[in-house]
Amino acid sequence: MGLRRSDLPRRTRSIRRPAWAALLASGLAFACSVINAPDEVIEVPASGGAGGNGGLGGLGGAGGTAGLGGTAGLGGTGNGGSSTSSGGSGGTMSSGGAGGSSSGGAGGSSTGGSSTTGTETTTTGSGGDPNPGPQELGLVAVSARVFGGDDERVLSVLAENGEELDRETDVSVAAIAYDGAEDRDVWFVFLAEDFPIDPTRPADLEVRRFDDQTNTWQTISELTALPPPRADQLVVLNGRLAYLSYDTSDGSETVTILDTRDLSAVEELDVPDDLLAPGQSMSGILGARGSATNANGDGGTVNLLLSTCDTESCVLEIQPLFVGNSITPGNLEEVGEYLGVPAFTSALEERRGFIAMHSTVEERVVLVEFDPFDAATMDSTQLPSSSETLGGMLLLECENVVGLSETTQQRMRSVSLQGGLSSTRDLMRDAQRLYFEPFSQKAIAPYNADASNTTPPEPGDADPSGSIDAFIITGNGVSAPTVEALSSPEWVPPADLAPLTLAVRTPIAFACEPDL
Repeated sequence: MGLRRSDLPRRTRSIRRPAWAALLASGLAFACSVINAPDEVIEVPASGGAGGNGGLGGLGGAGGTAGLGGTAGLGGTGNGGSSTSSGGSGGTMSSGGAGGSSSGGAGGSSTGGSSTTGTETTTTGSGGDPNPGPQELGLVAVSARVFGGDDERVLSVLAENGEELDRETDVSVAAIAYDGAEDRDVWFVFLAEDFPIDPTRPADLEVRRFDDQTNTWQTISELTALPPPRADQLVVLNGRLAYLSYDTSDGSETVTILDTRDLSAVEELDVPDDLLAPGQSMSGILGARGSATNANGDGGTVNLLLSTCDTESCVLEIQPLFVGNSITPGNLEEVGEYLGVPAFTSALEERRGFIAMHSTVEERVVLVEFDPFDAATMDSTQLPSSSETLGGMLLLECENVVGLSETTQQRMRSVSLQGGLSSTRDLMRDAQRLYFEPFSQKAIAPYNADASNTTPPEPGDADPSGSIDAFIITGNGVSAPTVEALSSPEWVPPADLAPLTLAVRTPIAFACEPDL
């Protein structure tokens, strides 16, 4: 199998097509990826160019043991974009953004916008590139602490082989998200004072684009005093962004939804009250773009994963929110009773949500597949795992394989969805979040020994604070998958970073096709 880019309108660029295994068996019920996005995209106004450098993201578990994603690692957030741009908030870019054309983003003119240069701040023209073009290169944005005697926070941008392309210092980020819709290619960076985030303190948002030619950030817009996000729990919809958050008045759990159709003027939307019943908590968030009848429609569907726990077990339920011109709750649907910590993800190619949890009925891990537009439609299958703490999950559509991080067992398990055979990889440390880099088909498994610990290690400490590991998982859906750990020169990330959170560039136009 290979990943291909769907036919793109307007400007076309060639793209390397990475190698995958055999074509998915016809009629297979499971399709997989780590990113929440369908194969169709909405046409949105282009965003204007902008100067300045950006913020960074934050990562760490919420509701569980400390660490990158932690034992109960919970989510992060991000935000969408608009058709016009505003100046960067101080940064490395020293020249203004190019003006728009007569067919460009809102506010563009045929003669282009004006720009102001400076040593730290860039103001861009009112217009912009009417089409950023297809995303050709793999990128990973990593918020991290630096090893060695202080608590320096950085935002590092890595190429698909882990090589560091840019490092922004002295930035404090709560979460990062990426929107890979056509004509978007934007990153949503939440800035906050602390990591893990203080639930009673608001966060700021920077909407950014990373310039592949100069390896620098451009800031499109900024928004202040937003509800603080939970790292790694976000859903990017068509012109909307939803994330698990906190009410700053009392630190209680809530969900925030932003209107991101206009990248230069992101707005917070009103969300229905009383989404949580007494005793319920928010365990995760999934969703899909558009609607069941119109994949290109504004908004989409958010699926809140709600847990009600007692001293012995928890019951998981799905609360749909239909997001368009208004936000309407759907019917609450029960998934089942579970132990420990579940994991969640969505398919890239098909509108399917996935939940992995240790079922009290099956007494092992089950994979539950559901329709995000009709959560009552569910199927489940047993997986060859009995772990109760799942730090993360990814599903590889082209490989027909699911990957699970079994936290307390300190291993990553890969399972063939059709054959049910599995293989494990000992990590010799807690298994935390998993991310998928589609350009090079890497499973990225960052590790932080204690993301909540603000005391950095001493220089020369024998127990490093973290690492950014990568693997190649291959399979045909029937036999046991193979897992290869990557090292130099295939994978060369910075050795001094303890990652907190990260986001991966994942264009939604990728699809599986046979290698030619």
